[in-house]
Amino acid sequence: MPYDSTKDPLSKQYARAQAPGRYAYLATAAASELPVYGKPRIYNSNAAPATVTVVAAEEPTDTNTITLTVPPNSVVTEGLVVRRLTAIGTGVTVHILV
Repeated sequence: MPYDSTKDPLSKQYARAQAPGRYAYLATAAASELPVYGKPRIYNSNAAPATVTVVAAEEPTDTNTITLTVPPNSVVTEGLVVRRLTAIGTGVTVHILV
């Protein structure tokens, strides 16, 4: 699916992904378009590194993915705005910050 500006409420207000999040929601499933684009905050409760695979917000196709690796027992907030999660590892929780 192509970029949809109606799902990106901060696109005209903030030119950078470093803008603070004002809302968060739980991303419960991979392989579906997110209802609102945002920065992933990833919780890894495993004793080993975990991965989440995403598609960047303005990526024109779903084939160019980025795999984010999260250290064991940690929380990482990525500065990349994403529009789709294509894979979520076991023991991983992802919130999308908007």
